[in-house]
Amino acid sequence: MRKLVSIVFTAVLWMTTQGFAQEKGKRIEAESFSTIHRATTKEVKTGTVVNKFDKGAWIKFDNLDFGKGTEQLKFKVSSGSENSPQLEVRLGDHKGKLLGTLKVESKNWGKYVEQSLTIPQTKGKQTITIVSTAGGVLLDWFELMD
Repeated sequence: MRKLVSIVFTAVLWMTTQGFAQEKGKRIEAESFSTIHRATTKEVKTGTVVNKFDKGAWIKFDNLDFGKGTEQLKFKVSSGSENSPQLEVRLGDHKGKLLGTLKVESKNWGKYVEQSLTIPQTKGKQTITIVSTAGGVLLDWFELMD
């Protein structure tokens, strides 16, 4: 019985991070991406983060539920880069419509800050891609804000 519970729990955990809609107002762990390009994941004291998120790297999240409309995202990020690190949020793939650019304020690797980004109102289930356009970034999570 214990083995069956473990298998079911693992399957549910996998399904919630692999393409099932994430709800508005809920934290989305960066490592729950659908697709990753030129970045990696790394275990840290608080869990897993997206690492080596350098210029040209991106992570895609399919089937995010923006509900009746979201105009703000919140990110937990860290960077020690001197290259003015930035993340772009794009609708669809890494070349899709630009929703906004986050200038990462953290100046110490491993010292995370929460930052908000205002975007045009976005509704319903969407795919977004977060693209690193400058510097290096550690991304822990983001939220679709109410």
